[in-house]
Amino acid sequence: MRVAQRPIAAFHAATPRGWFRQRRGRKAAVLVAVLVCVGIAGLLMLGMLRQMMAQRAQVDLAGLTLQARWLAEGAVERAAARLAADPGYQGEIWHVSAADLGGAEQSAVQIQVQRVEGLAGHRQVRIQADYPDNPVHRVRITKETIVETPLKTASQR
Repeated sequence: MRVAQRPIAAFHAATPRGWFRQRRGRKAAVLVAVLVCVGIAGLLMLGMLRQMMAQRAQVDLAGLTLQARWLAEGAVERAAARLAADPGYQGEIWHVSAADLGGAEQSAVQIQVQRVEGLAGHRQVRIQADYPDNPVHRVRITKETIVETPLKTASQR
């Protein structure tokens, strides 16, 4: 049995005329929906990127703050050791190199030592630790404490 082939013109005549237009309209609607979804996904990714950058900045600041606190604590210990060796120690500006800190930034720590009225053998130590030693981008920690200095006996004089 043989199947009769219809001419192409007969095929077009048998299909509704709006079929191609409807199909084109559906493709356009799908394209618009895909573009909207891609745009929303892009905005979500941009928001997540901003959030990650803000969190990174907070972590960096926390690290700088912790390093500055350690420097201030180290400066108190340094002042106590210097006072033990020399009761006339008045303070200094202590520059700590990046190599000593194991990082890429150096620091400056200002140490001031003053006598405490009414307390012989005690000194007030004021510390200002800047990390990194940069006038614009730095963390500054200040600390004040009282340090007891060893009193020299008559035999040690």
